[in-house]
Amino acid sequence: MFVMGTAWLSPLRASVGPEPLDEEAIFRVLRNKRRRYALHYLKQREEVVSVGDLAEQIAAWETDTPAVEVAADDRKRVYISLLQSHLPTLEDAGMIDFDDENSVVELTDEAADVDIYVELVPEQDIQWSTYYVGVAALSAGFLGAAWAGVYPLTELQPLVWLGFVVALFASSSVVHHVHQRRSRLGHGGVPPE
Repeated sequence: MFVMGTAWLSPLRASVGPEPLDEEAIFRVLRNKRRRYALHYLKQREEVVSVGDLAEQIAAWETDTPAVEVAADDRKRVYISLLQSHLPTLEDAGMIDFDDENSVVELTDEAADVDIYVELVPEQDIQWSTYYVGVAALSAGFLGAAWAGVYPLTELQPLVWLGFVVALFASSSVVHHVHQRRSRLGHGGVPPE
């Protein structure tokens, strides 16, 4: 839905942002860890943030130290790279509003669109599509064994089998949903890699 005027927009947004990015442009923006960290922090805060606070938190994550213990050189290094490169890139992509004059930054509504492109799968995890294929194969194996007359599976009523399969997929879906929410930018303390 298109709304004329800027009354619905945040104070930093004075005009309608750029055209929506294509998938390749989003990946190009998100391939840099500092930009992902910036989005993660802004999604957590959900408010206008000073560039200094943003730089301090990103430096803390990069050096694996509490924000209050970040060295001035580390904070300055991140601050300068944010101003010169990362914040303008995120603003050009329409993901943030950056007020250079006041050194503040705010997430835009368009930043929520990147969530569908960021499902982080840690090395020790399997992809959910592979997991669901395994659950389906397990269910089919049990049902096939019951159909073939393997005892004690033949003693169970069909409704029990149906309940088992539904419960297996329902519980898997709930776990998947919770895991996926925790893997998104902006959830939790430390940003996901």
